[in-house]
Amino acid sequence: MSKLPDPKECKKHVPVFIDEIIASTKSTTNYDLESMHKQYLLEKDSMLNQKKEDILILGFNLINDRLYQSFTGGKSPNGDITYQEKHLINEPLFSDVIGYSFRYKSLTMTIRDACGVIKTVVIRHGTDRDGKKVKWKTYGSKKYTPYKILKDEDFVCIFSGMAELLLMELFGFSYIGLQSDSMVRHLPEELKQLTQAKVLVILQDNDDSFRKIVPALEEFFTQSHKVITIDFEKVLEKDLPKGYDFRDFCNQIGNTEKIKNILKKGIQNGFRS
Repeated sequence: MSKLPDPKECKKHVPVFIDEIIASTKSTTNYDLESMHKQYLLEKDSMLNQKKEDILILGFNLINDRLYQSFTGGKSPNGDITYQEKHLINEPLFSDVIGYSFRYKSLTMTIRDACGVIKTVVIRHGTDRDGKKVKWKTYGSKKYTPYKILKDEDFVCIFSGMAELLLMELFGFSYIGLQSDSMVRHLPEELKQLTQAKVLVILQDNDDSFRKIVPALEEFFTQSHKVITIDFEKVLEKDLPKGYDFRDFCNQIGNTEKIKNILKKGIQNGFRS
């Protein structure tokens, strides 16, 4: 875990990993998020030490085997992999962000603010109060917008979804992530200044819910250098199933360099601006 910054510097934006994401809102719950986080890390270690399936990402359909191998330089997750190999992709990401819940038999994810305070803990597959299955069950603040803006990166990806947040860290892209489509109204004002010289790349999910928030995103970021919306049906030149998103696109392409080249070429030419 990284050293916590001086409190006076907490709001200063610097390139960070997920465990130091700058938060935009305060959590209003009474959950002991720190205890939850520690417990999920312990349960993850227990699961990994039993040498069961790769619960970090593969076991929950976040990325497929082909994309995993592309990230790891050809190493396959199949067979008997060691604890170290399971952390091969991104050690800071997997050592203190990814956890596991025995109760829900599910991957978990922890998001911190710039001061290292946990703001949100999410469970990939959980249940609500009525016992119904839900994806990305949230403890803490759901309004909260994590982001990472790199000074030497020309573009910033905007998306909705927790799986995409993990992918952004794996790729090392600048990003702004909504925990859900409806959280667009909680975008922090400081993002307008931070993205003034950037190309904003909206990674559009193939559903009406996300399409409805695209105008709001374009309006919010009018001060940016340029705003581009990526419609994956146009990129791939074919009809795609409802709900198709950036994670599906990455899994379909299955090669990290090819994905980066497609995005960068599209940004230069303009997918739809």
